Amino acid sequence: MYGLNYDKHSVCLQSKGSTLDDIYNELNYWLAQVPNNINKEYIISLASDNNNVFVGYGYIYFIDSQIYNALFGKKWDGSENVRRIEDPNFVPKSTMDYSVVDPWDINNKSNIINWDEEVEHSIAPMISISNEPLIHIHSNIGVNNTPLLISRCVVSDIEKTNILYVKYLPDWVDNNILYDISKRFSYSSKNYPKIDIKRNKNEAKIIFNPESCDANFASYVLRKYSITDGKNSCILSFRLPTKKH
Repeated sequence: MYGLNYDKHSVCLQSKGSTLDDIYNELNYWLAQVPNNINKEYIISLASDNNNVFVGYGYIYFIDSQIYNALFGKKWDGSENVRRIEDPNFVPKSTMDYSVVDPWDINNKSNIINWDEEVEHSIAPMISISNEPLIHIHSNIGVNNTPLLISRCVVSDIEKTNILYVKYLPDWVDNNILYDISKRFSYSSKNYPKIDIKRNKNEAKIIFNPESCDANFASYVLRKYSITDGKNSCILSFRLPTKKH
């Protein structure tokens, strides 16, 4: 069985029947609940058909992992969002059967009460209960009240790679532009990513830390990525390696 890998930024969403506007309205609703001292920047990729109609699924990469934490029920820092209370269902239970024992009969050694045990059995244990989520998520969205599901993006060990390819690269897209795009996905090492452009093939190879899944998680939201540099603009498609490579 292959291991599964998660990051703390990538969210998968599903809402078949919703529109692009429905998704963005819900996303803005989430971000409105995020404190201003948290970076609200994100990269989003929503699947759509040739008529730009949303087909029901997509991916969001939150630059600040605190938003990811809150979306999945944690505190901003990723710790458990719970509080400790006394168990309301606790029923005290004595270790002595006072119907047959007289606790005040000091001459009968069998009547001696173990007060430590008595106290222990009379104190309600503490239990953990969940607090209200820091970010409320609508279970249904849009005018059609369409169900919305979110989940953590996952990469299996067999899918794991540290390389992304970009084909049909315009001349004006250079190492600096590609580095600025890809560095936002490289959290595991300061030595990555590394950019290798092959102008004779109009393509580039982006190399991430080989011990990470950074390339995989980046690929979820970089399948169609629009960039602008002055008067130049284009849509780049960042792809995982294929057998041709």
